[in-house]
Amino acid sequence: MNNCILIILFVILCNCSEAQQFNLDINQSKLNWTGKAAFNAYSLSGILLPESGSIYIKDNIIQTAILLVDMTSLDTENNDLKNHLRSKDFFEVKKFTQSNFKLKEPFNIQNHSVVKGTMKIKEKSVNIELPLIFEKDEQLITIKGTMVIDRTQFGIKYNSPSFFKQLKDQAIADDFILDFELVFIQANLH
Repeated sequence: MNNCILIILFVILCNCSEAQQFNLDINQSKLNWTGKAAFNAYSLSGILLPESGSIYIKDNIIQTAILLVDMTSLDTENNDLKNHLRSKDFFEVKKFTQSNFKLKEPFNIQNHSVVKGTMKIKEKSVNIELPLIFEKDEQLITIKGTMVIDRTQFGIKYNSPSFFKQLKDQAIADDFILDFELVFIQANLH
């Protein structure tokens, strides 16, 4: 009888601590960017498409996470702007087709604390911290957030007021905003 109870407890403990993998659903996930002029209210926005991603979670702690973004998908309604953003002046997407975010340290989704990670754009990796909103059920994790990214940290200095002081109306703000909603679905581990 005691052996039976121990076996049941062992099975329960093993199942509770079993790790789960969740993979990005690219069709349900969204990345929207907004850039603006440095010294007036003019702004433009567009989209990026996530390429892939995965989360490895155990006991409500995200152990590892990665998101890959297809930089060749960078789009906006203004074709001249789209072509310029894809050029060497900005993201040089023919050479750097992908950017990514990687989790730096485990993150407990029940604490809703700040996530620490590394963002890579072009050849540069930058440590970042950002608050995220997590929604989790048995088979789905949704992550929502807004990230303010300083493009100059990634070597993108075109018309930056931090580097070119005399630009006035031609200056483009160093920061751009990335709003995102990422949906991850539990992987079949069998």
